[in-house]
Amino acid sequence: MANPIFDPVYQIIANAPYAVALLDKQLHYVAASDKWINDFRLDQDIKGQSHLKLFPNITPYWKALYDKALLGERSKSDGEYLTSINGLPEYLKWEIQPYFNESGRVNGLIIYLETTTGTKKRISSNLANEERHLLSALIDNLPINIYIKDLKSRKIRVNRSEINYMEGLTEAEILGKTDYELFPSATAANSIKEDQEVLRTGIAMISTESVDHKPNGKVTYLLTSKIPLKNSKNEVIGLLGISYDITHLKLAEQALARSEEKYRKIFENIQDIYYRTDHAGIVTEISPSVEKYYNYKRKEIIGSPVTDFYYYQSDRDNIVHALRTNQSVIDFEVKLKTKNNAMVYASVNARLIIENNLIVGSEGSIRDITTRKVQENQLTELNTELKALNNHKEKLLSVIGHDLRNPIAASLKLAELALMDIDEASKEELIEYLSKMEVGLQNANELLENLLQWAKNQFNSLNFNPVLIDDLHQLIYNCIKRLWPMADAKHIELIEKVPAGLKIYGDKDMLDAIIRNLVSNAIKFTTGGKIIVKVEERPYDLLFSVQDHGVGMSQDVVSQLFNRSFNHTTYGTSGEKGTGLGLELCRDFVEKHQGKIWVESELGAGTTFYFSTPI
Repeated sequence: MANPIFDPVYQIIANAPYAVALLDKQLHYVAASDKWINDFRLDQDIKGQSHLKLFPNITPYWKALYDKALLGERSKSDGEYLTSINGLPEYLKWEIQPYFNESGRVNGLIIYLETTTGTKKRISSNLANEERHLLSALIDNLPINIYIKDLKSRKIRVNRSEINYMEGLTEAEILGKTDYELFPSATAANSIKEDQEVLRTGIAMISTESVDHKPNGKVTYLLTSKIPLKNSKNEVIGLLGISYDITHLKLAEQALARSEEKYRKIFENIQDIYYRTDHAGIVTEISPSVEKYYNYKRKEIIGSPVTDFYYYQSDRDNIVHALRTNQSVIDFEVKLKTKNNAMVYASVNARLIIENNLIVGSEGSIRDITTRKVQENQLTELNTELKALNNHKEKLLSVIGHDLRNPIAASLKLAELALMDIDEASKEELIEYLSKMEVGLQNANELLENLLQWAKNQFNSLNFNPVLIDDLHQLIYNCIKRLWPMADAKHIELIEKVPAGLKIYGDKDMLDAIIRNLVSNAIKFTTGGKIIVKVEERPYDLLFSVQDHGVGMSQDVVSQLFNRSFNHTTYGTSGEKGTGLGLELCRDFVEKHQGKIWVESELGAGTTFYFSTPI
């Protein structure tokens, strides 16, 4: 910000009736009065030009005076005959003094030259009076407070702005008094202390901020400079004070500071994460809330590419595409990673930052939705489980209400007929009734057993209890022995080919159920012939197979047979009704043994079911 004190000084220099020049430390022109330019016949715009180049004939005498001024010393003469800076002899009244920057260091020098012609040694008193009047008028009309104090800090000269600043005091009431005598306060006491320091050291105090508390309670902020005034012997004889009212600036600064503090607190405490990136995708700003969700410190993220924080590159590509297409995104779901590379879900609102039709970056907010996503996933899982339970319930009721009821009802009907004709029926007729009842009850019993095991499995109450089975041959023999009556009724021979002494680690009841269901299915869809149950030992597993020469299946049915969503039932060769529970149990029980199950079949040529279990 430009120093408000010096702007009017420049105006004073430009319009001064004397030859005045303001040079920087390199002796380049900062400003010069019109008279300086006219006296030395220079171009109007000499700002920035070298003083030494414009006056190549300048003597070492003047250069030495410049060096002294740059070291902080002031030189002057009330009149003497010497070679001027242009190399011509002149009678001169001159002064060279340093000026200081805000830190109190020399910033350059001011040269004042007053020349006469012929043998004159003084400017006429009329001209001098006119010039003093003009300078006084300039000072009085400056919009800054200017005053001169003596060695006791009493004001001996004030301009109009300083009088107005005193609010109600006349010039006569001000002159001859210190600041403390005018307005007793800590501020006034401190001002006198500063005056005495300048008067004692002879060092200017430049652009110091102060607060003035007036008796009426009004607070004014000032930017003040105090410059020592010296005589021809370089003795301090007083000080020049210049103050500028910066209250409006300070109030604006305070309002800005309060606003910044307000938004800083919002920025630091906001739950969502604010971020900003440049055009290359480098993070330039991010709110501290990032640490809460992702364990990163701000300084660990700022300066890093935003791609480092996406769990999947595809999410980054998708959001960039959406931003370039629409210039903004709302509730865009992405997966980000924490400092320890854990995946979290986030919802992003973002927009492109465009300046002069160029994309210079992006900014937005990130809201962590991991908890919400976990809850949604849990709800989805619960809904899936609920649907599965409903399906299981419906299937259970269907089997009980239809498939299980029919064979029991048929057996009861046969029993009723047998009892009605028991006195007249022959032995052969009773045997036929009882045989049919036996078949129906066997089917019902098999179905009921499958139904119970299936229900336990679906509701996770069927335990997997693997043990060492010393004789697999005996387990399979006992299983198919129970199915001989069903096979004999259809003239089917059951054959088992299992090596004696073969061992396996598995659940006896589940293996029994697998073999029983596969053999029962083979009997249902076979009329006459053989069904072979076989076990082969391989390097890493045992291969079981149940082979029949029944009706077989089409390849469409084979490809879908073990699909959980595929429900296929059909009637056996003697009208036996299946439910599909048996194969579903076989698949689940084989998987519990970490094995595989599959089928090979040809329509009209028979079917072979295979399953394997690790040794």
